[in-house]
Amino acid sequence: MRTAALLPTPGDPFHVRWWLRNYERVWMGEVDELHVLVNGQPDDLSREYVRTLVEELGGRYAEWNGPGRISHGDALNILIQDCDADVVVLVEDDAPVRTSGAVAAGLLQVQSGAWDVVSSPRESMSPELADAAREKWGECRSYDGSTGHGMWPAFVFARRDTLLATSRHYGERSWGRNQVVPGLGHTVRGEAAVVDTFGSTAFELRDAFQVLDVPQYKGPWGWERWLDRGHDIPWFHIGSLSSSGYLVLEVAGFAEGRTLTDEQELGEWSHRISWWERFLRTAGDFLPDRQTRYRRNLDRLGDRMGVEGWRIEAWDRIVDRMVTWEES
Repeated sequence: MRTAALLPTPGDPFHVRWWLRNYERVWMGEVDELHVLVNGQPDDLSREYVRTLVEELGGRYAEWNGPGRISHGDALNILIQDCDADVVVLVEDDAPVRTSGAVAAGLLQVQSGAWDVVSSPRESMSPELADAAREKWGECRSYDGSTGHGMWPAFVFARRDTLLATSRHYGERSWGRNQVVPGLGHTVRGEAAVVDTFGSTAFELRDAFQVLDVPQYKGPWGWERWLDRGHDIPWFHIGSLSSSGYLVLEVAGFAEGRTLTDEQELGEWSHRISWWERFLRTAGDFLPDRQTRYRRNLDRLGDRMGVEGWRIEAWDRIVDRMVTWEES
């Protein structure tokens, strides 16, 4: 069975380069193919550089050429449809692998027929749907403590035919009163019910196939606790970095006129900025004018948000423990 990793990305060249180093140095030999779809990067030079990086590693590059950016679900639909591998793993550019062999092990679960789908639990849906899912399937919990009958669209292992057997609504989805939710079989009682990306697909997969739930290690707040407790973390999911593709542009409109005071928000934004700083710091000597714009936009963003340097350094210390490969 041929295998492929499917990556939709907004196309931040420094972010993608960082991710591709992880792919090359930790798990590249564990899939037969890498398919990358750049979605919504308006800068021609950045897109061409990403193409070069992907093709240098033997990957297949594509890009969305329509106006703006399509949804994550629509990008997944293109990748799944255009790929002809037998077994695929859905990946994201903010979800690196820490342990060699982890991706191969996930693929083998599907290739061997032990499980139809390997994925990670996620709730991220209307309470009405969450309650209906628990009533139908019972509790769903993985080793890292995450719960819910949705699925994160990262580190999903499945036969391509299995994913195509769904209604292929891989993005967010909503239903109105009295509509029946496919897979879940629930008739909506309220005015509306919604699921986040891949949630609708998760219902259909859980209804028709055998699903193995594994940890996602979605960050960032639990990473230090999991490490201190000795978790063997094969991969992790950063989250909330998709807007960085616009940092290479001359004008980035992040947080215009906004200063944060809430500690939770300050923590979340300092976490994001620490990653964007990391991508730039480890990028190497390429696209120098885009690096200058990126640096200027990051400085502007930090100033507008009121994010102090010590907050970023605190996240750096935690992330240094999560990273197991040479980034530079």
